[in-house]
Amino acid sequence: MADGSRRILKYIKETTFGVTPSTPTMVTIRNTGGAGIKYDRSLIQSQEMRTDRAVADVTQGNKKPALDFPMEMSAASFDDFLEGALGDTWNTDVLQCGVDLPSYSIEEGFEDIASFTLMKGAKVGTFALDIKPDAIITGAFGFVGKSVASPTGSTAASITTPPNTKSVFNSFTGSIKEGGAVIGIVTGLTLALTNNLTPEFVVLQDEASGIGAGRVNISGDLTVYFPDDTLLSKYINGTETSIEFTIGDVDGNTYTFLMNKVKYTSESKNIPEGSIIQTLGFMALADDTHTTLEITRVLV
Repeated sequence: MADGSRRILKYIKETTFGVTPSTPTMVTIRNTGGAGIKYDRSLIQSQEMRTDRAVADVTQGNKKPALDFPMEMSAASFDDFLEGALGDTWNTDVLQCGVDLPSYSIEEGFEDIASFTLMKGAKVGTFALDIKPDAIITGAFGFVGKSVASPTGSTAASITTPPNTKSVFNSFTGSIKEGGAVIGIVTGLTLALTNNLTPEFVVLQDEASGIGAGRVNISGDLTVYFPDDTLLSKYINGTETSIEFTIGDVDGNTYTFLMNKVKYTSESKNIPEGSIIQTLGFMALADDTHTTLEITRVLV
């Protein structure tokens, strides 16, 4: 039986959508498990009526491959996928929201039983980060794909590059700014990006001919202690603000996430006997200078 400890994920960026480059040098993906590549298909049932009340036939319909994998954030490990999430390429270590979503070939292998599945035409549909006190910073990437090959021997990797060994990011390194000023009352921060991807199907073909992208939606929750009405007033009055946070590792590698135009969309409180915790939902909006989300990296 296969063991999860022997599972491997590896990828390569595609030049042509849905086509794995020949003799690729694939890169191992750092991850913490997840459900693996999903080979979903719709099911089409015959509507023929029979006197014995039985179903005459069913057939499999459109292929809808997908992959979601959780991870622990670390420097240089997910830069390609951040490009896929934001639809842009790194420019002097700055990444902004754009319109060009690259695709990847991703292979999942269970090496102890020699079972390998290759997903082609995979685009980043979702990206998430979760920052909590006294913890490693975690997150996840979600992909929507064009096709999945039947499990077989490894079909993609001629050479596989091992993952880097940079330290994971922790919640002790970095800073958080709200409205341009450092805020020291934060007890948690989440970030969620979705590209609203839609597979595009045509007749006489069970694989998507393309993957359409809707508007990028970037939102999250800011969880803070409740010292005064400052943040509550911004929510009630619909006041624009900004959220900027820097995360990093013990070696000095950092990533700064800037949402220069933000509005709070919800507010709630948890009221125990002790300190009150306030949670504010937020949404990032279009910004001509920094785009909806801008990421700046410092790699040492």
